[in-house]
Amino acid sequence: MMKLGDWQEILRVPVDRLAFCSPVLRWLLFVACRIWGPTSEGHLTVHSPTGLEVDIDATPPALPSVTYYFHCPGPPRLPDVQKMMERSTTSSMSSGTPTTSHHNPSFGSDVQERDISCILYPAQPRENEHGVQACHCIPHAKGIDYLRGLNIHRGVTAPLAVDNIDDVRNGLFLSDGLRTEWLRQTVGLLLIPNEYIRVQDLTTPIFTANPIPPDDVPRLVLNIFRNELLAPMLRYSIHNNCVLRYTPSPSAVPAYLLDYVYICAVIAQFGSKDFPRTTWSPPPPPLVGPSSDKNFLSGREMSTEHDGGDEEAEQSNWEILTIIGAQNNPSLEAWRRGVE
Repeated sequence: MMKLGDWQEILRVPVDRLAFCSPVLRWLLFVACRIWGPTSEGHLTVHSPTGLEVDIDATPPALPSVTYYFHCPGPPRLPDVQKMMERSTTSSMSSGTPTTSHHNPSFGSDVQERDISCILYPAQPRENEHGVQACHCIPHAKGIDYLRGLNIHRGVTAPLAVDNIDDVRNGLFLSDGLRTEWLRQTVGLLLIPNEYIRVQDLTTPIFTANPIPPDDVPRLVLNIFRNELLAPMLRYSIHNNCVLRYTPSPSAVPAYLLDYVYICAVIAQFGSKDFPRTTWSPPPPPLVGPSSDKNFLSGREMSTEHDGGDEEAEQSNWEILTIIGAQNNPSLEAWRRGVE
């Protein structure tokens, strides 16, 4: 239960799992901000909620475990992690598809037309692409109501918001092997540079199939969270921070969706067992465009100063990276979200 005025553990991450990013505190702050909301900004303190702000370029203390506290002035818009466990790769209509999904039978061909072939490799046009398929970023089975509810909950409005589950901007063209690991959330696809992670913070592997874009051009990179869980055929064929094809365009998957899927994978692998369960209901009709979101998007400031309790020591090979959860705000609309 998330209680008013309490700090709550969100992530617990072994240090050796963060080998893909240095300095690791830049990655940690980015993840904390994106868990809180799609455009949130904040800072970390160490050991205590009232401690000094952490220098994210510094090396973490060489201690058996370290607790970090995340501070953000805005209201939390936490992800619905459970729903992301149900992600579907189906590009055809299923009998369980909600009637409000407005299924687009050309979804698969639209994604293939944009990506041509699996984005892990250079584009190689083929008449019949086998072993590769269009994969939905947000679960196909959730339909338009869920996607619109997500957009409102996370504060994303038109023209950026993707409001059709079969929109080409909600799909990526992936090989069967990469798709499987992406759905299992053993890997994540990270869009850089962003507010906290710079291109130079990630070491590009010696082997990467795709050309490396200039530093100021957005790139999608692969992060491996659980190498030991990868399928044997992939364990030695994919590498941390290898570059995937991504071209910013009106038809590209927007950053807010890529970030959302990425942090859900992070939480699936490293989230505390007490991570707050967040859900939201479909938006109340009518939803007639960005103007209908004005009241919600006006925002309400929320204090994040809480009392911190003592932390128990953990085994020496773990560093506890604790991102602090949010305060409940009973004044927020009941349909917007519910935290259990």
